[in-house]
Amino acid sequence: MRHWIAAAAALILARSPVFAAASRTPASQRRALSRIAECLGRLRRQTLRSAAPRSPLLIPGCLHATVVAAGEEDFVLEDLKMYPYDGKSGCRENGTPAAPAAGDLVDYPYVHLLAIPFSRITGDEDPKALSLTRIWSDAWDAAAGFIPDERQRLLAVNPPAERSQDQLHIHIMRLKGNVRFAAAERVDDLGGSSVWTAAARSARKLGLKPGSFGIAVARDPGGKGYRVAAVGGSPERRFGRLCAD
Repeated sequence: MRHWIAAAAALILARSPVFAAASRTPASQRRALSRIAECLGRLRRQTLRSAAPRSPLLIPGCLHATVVAAGEEDFVLEDLKMYPYDGKSGCRENGTPAAPAAGDLVDYPYVHLLAIPFSRITGDEDPKALSLTRIWSDAWDAAAGFIPDERQRLLAVNPPAERSQDQLHIHIMRLKGNVRFAAAERVDDLGGSSVWTAAARSARKLGLKPGSFGIAVARDPGGKGYRVAAVGGSPERRFGRLCAD
């Protein structure tokens, strides 16, 4: 199995619903991701670790998941919008979901995954987010199974006004071509608190108040380290490649 399924990745890939914009999401639906996180958090030790890679996993009352790996801090959902599903949703550009052998790379034209912590954390504005020391590197490693070229990877967290869920989730997507991050900070790696603190420095440069900005992460053009930028709007929509873009 390739490096992106290593123990350090600490991930699962699963199917999840497509979520609407924050302003259109009923309060009763805003905890969908946190309920999944709570469910998987209770069962991850005995159930997720024993499941074979990429095997279907049905947890009654929780979700139907395709497992890649599981760890202590976070997991990753593969959103239904990646594929046509019953002819009703998904990106037709991707065709039918593939079932690659362990270790195979699937270079999908359109990629949309969500990295989510097991713990209850509302977003990047939540002080508890600083306790997550592996989620950004886990998300980056998960992207390798779908976006082999690191220069094309984007990690993005939307600000509160642009979110449909009251649970932190990092969007894992393809980066649009020729995009520039304003006031980006460079970091050598994505572990520890490096991304959180770099985003705060970027926000101060742009005059953005805490809790009002999203975060975008991409490879540094020079190939060494990463760019981290605070974004006033939605970095998912500004910088991520959408279906059929």
